[in-house]
Amino acid sequence: MRSSYLSWPAAVDLFERRGLPQETYRNLYEEEYILCPGSAAINGEFSLNDHDRSPWSDDTPDGATGYIVDGDLTVDGNIVNDDDGAASRTDRPCTDEAITSDSIAWADQPSHRRTAPTSPYGIPPLRRR
Repeated sequence: MRSSYLSWPAAVDLFERRGLPQETYRNLYEEEYILCPGSAAINGEFSLNDHDRSPWSDDTPDGATGYIVDGDLTVDGNIVNDDDGAASRTDRPCTDEAITSDSIAWADQPSHRRTAPTSPYGIPPLRRR
């Protein structure tokens, strides 16, 4: 699948062009992301921590802070986000609406075919258990 690196200012520009309210992305790290243009379908498990196994590693061999899927994301398996114990961002309060916003709320449910709604941010940070 095609991908490219995206700076934080370019990501904000994309969010604004798509009409997303700032509350939906204000808690994301202001760092570089991997942009996945168009819809994406992933068969099996999708690990947010193992970029080498992601479908985007060919075009973007080095990992980044996260992924922005500018289209629908379908994952036929589990979405895995290993907690490495690193400190989270604490300069702004975190709200469930900003993190889950219907697109990742199902991540802790049993595995079955899941389709995230169309969104340019695709994969927001998962809530820690």
